[in-house]
Amino acid sequence: MDVSVFLAENAKKVEKESFVVSDRFKDKHGKPVPWVLAPVSCTVDNNIKQKCTHGKNFDNLSYTVELTVASVVEPNLANADLQDSYHAYGKRQLLETMLTAGEFNALTLKALEINGLSKPIDELIDDAKNA
Repeated sequence: MDVSVFLAENAKKVEKESFVVSDRFKDKHGKPVPWVLAPVSCTVDNNIKQKCTHGKNFDNLSYTVELTVASVVEPNLANADLQDSYHAYGKRQLLETMLTAGEFNALTLKALEINGLSKPIDELIDDAKNA
């Protein structure tokens, strides 16, 4: 096997994805502003898993929320002005305060998808049709 295909310089770069979470956030032209998400590294994922493990119990809901928070690149959830505007301090609290339940769920599904933890909805629909 040619190991050179696995060298860092030959690996496909991890891509960020834009996703319109809500039409409530619009630019000066009235166009919805997409959020930018990126998959997390194995190191970040393992840290989230450790944070969400209590004894022998794994808190899957907390894991999903933390993974979603870690996947958001833009807007910058650590931005002090943004946190101040919502009176929400910390990335998770800000995200949970900014978004409605439906918006948060849509963002979570996208975060799971870009992290390779779920199939895109189009693929699930195609799979159901072909079953």
